[in-house]
Amino acid sequence: TTLFRSTGIAPPQTFPLMNGSIHQLALAAGGTHDRLFIDVPPGSGQLTVEAGGADEAQNNGLVLELKRLEFADALNPVPFAASPSNAPVLVSANGVGGIGPSITVIDPQPGRWYAVLTNTNGSHSKVKVRATAEFQGAPFAVQPGLWLPGSRPDVRQGYEYNVGGDASSQVLVWYTYDEAGQPAWYIAGGPASGTNIWTAELLRYTNNGAEQQGAKVGYVSVSNVGENEQMFSYTLFGQSASERMVPIATPGCPQGSMSYTGLWYPGFDGLGGGSVLVNAQTQSQIHYLFDGAGAPRWLAAAEQDISPTIPELPMLQFSGYCAVCEANEVTSQTVGVSERTFSSESQGSWTLDYLLRAPLSGSVERTDAIQKLTDRLDCQ
Repeated sequence: TTLFRSTGIAPPQTFPLMNGSIHQLALAAGGTHDRLFIDVPPGSGQLTVEAGGADEAQNNGLVLELKRLEFADALNPVPFAASPSNAPVLVSANGVGGIGPSITVIDPQPGRWYAVLTNTNGSHSKVKVRATAEFQGAPFAVQPGLWLPGSRPDVRQGYEYNVGGDASSQVLVWYTYDEAGQPAWYIAGGPASGTNIWTAELLRYTNNGAEQQGAKVGYVSVSNVGENEQMFSYTLFGQSASERMVPIATPGCPQGSMSYTGLWYPGFDGLGGGSVLVNAQTQSQIHYLFDGAGAPRWLAAAEQDISPTIPELPMLQFSGYCAVCEANEVTSQTVGVSERTFSSESQGSWTLDYLLRAPLSGSVERTDAIQKLTDRLDCQ
């Protein structure tokens, strides 16, 4: 029999609070956690933060303080939450009468709001905390498509953020790297929130050769700070971080005013899909797919200064470093070609011909009929 014994509580680390969700953590006796936060975008009419322990004594020993940083100061070092230690306490509350502290702020100023929790008890406390931002008015008309970390654009990773079903559903495909520095993708989807905050479970898909299987690996939160700026926070395999995101390119259409930009799909599971960007100046594709072992990988089909009308693109295999890993060199190599044809704004085909390079394995030579999953973008 193997016994596990707790020897202490880890120091505070970046901990995004998903809007309206209950989170649990442990607070040491006399300890403080100052990395709990929610990004409150413009349009928020009310912010409520509430905390509680496992019993009345733990509730009475909790102190909650709210602090705020500007979005520009919220990441230090990127991609982790900056310390709010030098920011003033805007409002505070103590647990009393066996009930944990709760604070409501009307018309909160946009920014990163920290829920600083202190346990004044002489023993560890098991704490639950929830932050809820409520909205008034219409949300930003956020640009759909590919986004990258404006806080560190050289990492060569990002996500597709888009809508479908006449804007009733939201999807996010995150193109990043695993801990070995190899390309990996994750996906989140669900109903559109109708506000400037969207949260969802983050899923990892694999393919065993017969079927595609998904497993929950974390959560994501996207706070729309403007039409062309987002705060992206996530928990992936138990590690959390945050980025300031900006669009990769301006929207638009090639000659003929046909809107091809969006998320495309072969029509059945097991083959992945792709993010397509075609505007008046250039084009690119990112294909999310599976390697020979069934692991989720991605390839970029792109080239500098390429015409939007050229049908064939080189496919690049990237290696880099995971979103929470120490910065390292990002490299790429050509592993094949992608050829596409659009018969309409929502139908077409692509031919993929590639051979993955070590340490990855797998090859594909296939033509698929494809359809666009996301809504049409207006040509600008």
